[in-house]
Amino acid sequence: MLIDQDAGSGGDYLPYTFRYLGLGKLIGTRTWAASSAFGESAADRRGFLTVPYFRMYTPASEWRVENEGVAPDLEVERIRPR
Repeated sequence: MLIDQDAGSGGDYLPYTFRYLGLGKLIGTRTWAASSAFGESAADRRGFLTVPYFRMYTPASEWRVENEGVAPDLEVERIRPR
């Protein structure tokens, strides 16, 4: 599976699950590490405050992926076009 640093939420969860199920190798760069869902509330007139209200709990009873991302088995840096 191809992964990169722009993948968050499902882009963190899917590669974690893909690896957990032993479906193949992960290729690319570490995912974004923002798998939580966010709630928004008005902070003041200048903007919004976002607060995570859940994160991923693994079958091994661990809180994972949030703030760590999913590392690839084979790291390949993405080349961005100019």
